[in-house]
Amino acid sequence: MNFSKLRITAIAALLCLSVTACGNSDNSSSAEKKSESNTISEENSATSDTTDESKSSNTEESSEKEAESSPNTATDEIINADIYSMKAQIGDTVFTFPLKAADLFNAGATCSKSENDPDTTTVSYLDNAGYGIMFEGEKYSLSFYHKETEAQPLRNCLIHYPTIEITDDSKIRNGNVILPKGVYVGMPKDDFLKAWGEATIVEGNKYYYSEDDSAKTLNDLKDPFFIVSISSKSDTVESIFLTR
Repeated sequence: MNFSKLRITAIAALLCLSVTACGNSDNSSSAEKKSESNTISEENSATSDTTDESKSSNTEESSEKEAESSPNTATDEIINADIYSMKAQIGDTVFTFPLKAADLFNAGATCSKSENDPDTTTVSYLDNAGYGIMFEGEKYSLSFYHKETEAQPLRNCLIHYPTIEITDDSKIRNGNVILPKGVYVGMPKDDFLKAWGEATIVEGNKYYYSEDDSAKTLNDLKDPFFIVSISSKSDTVESIFLTR
């Protein structure tokens, strides 16, 4: 009788130990699954964040490139201006060149570099000095000069007609400047020719425009005249330069 009770007690103890072991195993398995789930969730979150950052970066880069190559909206004044009127649109304002630097600074322009100042930075006699200018939120590269025998501050100088171009390192110089008839750097060749018409002389990918249309050769051209280069790769306006 006592032996039977002992036997039953031993069996019950073994059953308790078995149940406890199973419970621990289930809890451990559940914890491992939960840990794996959390890890996957964190990895997915990190991947999502990285993707979002990448998309954001690409969008910003694309926006910057677009901003560099897209001109401002052409005003009616510049669209209707004669090619040889010496007018150019900077920002939303149309100026006639040679331009008094004082007029540009009085209109709100500033030097793009802090070490330069309209009233203290000087230009030597007959020197064509290029300076970066900020105007209406955009940067422009303009050439200052004067005919006085003594050095003059930028404000007292004149500014040459702006050159627009895509440089050898693919940077755009004065991409937001608009010339008469709405012409700008990067403009498709067909649109440009439609705007400016037949050139005085054409040599290869260069188109020469002179107010004196009697010129038959380059030697016949007299300053000032425009030299327009068309890119052979993209078939767009690569540069426009006015001789001085």
